[in-house]
Amino acid sequence: MAPTFAFIIALINAVPKLKDLWDQFMVYYIDQQIAEIHKADRLAIKKAIDEQDQRDLEKQIGNPNPGEASHSHGSIIVDALPNVLPRPKTK
Repeated sequence: MAPTFAFIIALINAVPKLKDLWDQFMVYYIDQQIAEIHKADRLAIKKAIDEQDQRDLEKQIGNPNPGEASHSHGSIIVDALPNVLPRPKTK
């Protein structure tokens, strides 16, 4: 498999037109991937605000346990904040 990729890369680098096409494809691919990341971020933020559900947002930032306590050493779980009244979730 590695010799095949080495041959393809050598061919692309040997022919300038192929290299230009390859570079254009890579720019397009990376731009598309970045756009998808931003789209997923926007959807996760919208869900966190509209549905008061932050789990998708936590997944986007790489939390392995979204919606759960972090279990980090020294962390303290607070059930209620002082001077903050609970409000029902809106749907």
